[in-house]
Amino acid sequence: MMSTKFTRTALFISSFKRVPCLSDNSLRRNLSNTSSRWAEVGFIGLGNMGSRMAANLLSKGHKVTVFDVNSMAINTALKQGATNASSPAEIASKLKTIVTMLPASQHVTEVYNGQAAKICNNMLLAIEMIGVSEAMNLGMKLGLEPKLLLEIINMASGQCWTSKVYSPVPGTMENVPSARQYSGGFGTALMSKDLGLAMDAPVSGGVGAAQAGTLTFMVGGGNKDHFDRAKGVLQDMGNGQAAKICNNMLLAIEMIGVSEAMNLGMKLGLEPKLLLEIINMASGQCWTSKVYSPVPGTMENVPSARQYSGGFGTALMSKDLGLAMDAASQVKAPTPLGSLANNLYKLMVNSGFAPKDFSSVFQFIQGAAKNK
Repeated sequence: MMSTKFTRTALFISSFKRVPCLSDNSLRRNLSNTSSRWAEVGFIGLGNMGSRMAANLLSKGHKVTVFDVNSMAINTALKQGATNASSPAEIASKLKTIVTMLPASQHVTEVYNGQAAKICNNMLLAIEMIGVSEAMNLGMKLGLEPKLLLEIINMASGQCWTSKVYSPVPGTMENVPSARQYSGGFGTALMSKDLGLAMDAPVSGGVGAAQAGTLTFMVGGGNKDHFDRAKGVLQDMGNGQAAKICNNMLLAIEMIGVSEAMNLGMKLGLEPKLLLEIINMASGQCWTSKVYSPVPGTMENVPSARQYSGGFGTALMSKDLGLAMDAASQVKAPTPLGSLANNLYKLMVNSGFAPKDFSSVFQFIQGAAKNK
């Protein structure tokens, strides 16, 4: 879960037929304005997560149009019933609901930058138009003559393109829509479409949950009405990024703590399975100790039982910790343990542990880097 500035693994659901605005402070996930459970969906990004999420949408009856740079991934989706597009722009031009599942922010930016400037501009234009309209209406109610008021605004700091070129007040400017009963020009419906609805919907659960259709979506940034509009598509793939990075920072700290405690106990002569049972009956218990033990031989069907293969990669955990540290720095939140965890996972990545599950921190702590 990441703050809006730091979304890198991204789910976007868009009400735009064009792509949404991506600003420095927000790579926003956007809502469909359709409530249909069987919407036509554009899906960009068919990696380990995206391919399974798209397959679940197809299996639930959605018409899905896909794009990916990997032709093999596209071919697999086509066999499952999807149709393909030649580019993200083609998907954006044809579909109202768009999902992107991309590995890093640079990929998100590459996909969305095509029309980003236009949408950002139109958002600002809408704000200016409303502001000029409010200011003019207030001045007129205070007895000011509208043409004179507009001239004053255009000689002062409130001037903008709207006040200088596109006045919304009838009788103040020629050859603009307000001079002809607001006919012509850029339609209100088009402006509304470009502004769209935006919500965060980061995912949690990994590849297994994507396959099973049991992903958890942590949705934020809008109101309940916005959420209800996106719910149909979200439900068919699973159950603010801020929550995710906070959760994953805590998960990393817990994993390191469990690994340290288990390693210490084993060096003191305790049998690991018994030690884990004791911890899980005492106050040290946590999700890691109960569900995701990092110690080989203490739990079945977890990465530590299969040489740390599968699961949630060390490189991905390191990435999320970096996002958490960036966010903490921005809001000036002290994270001493988070910082230590971040440094440790960076060291693991540089020591060859990047492809292993993040629970391999136990192996790293044991000093097994040279035997990896």
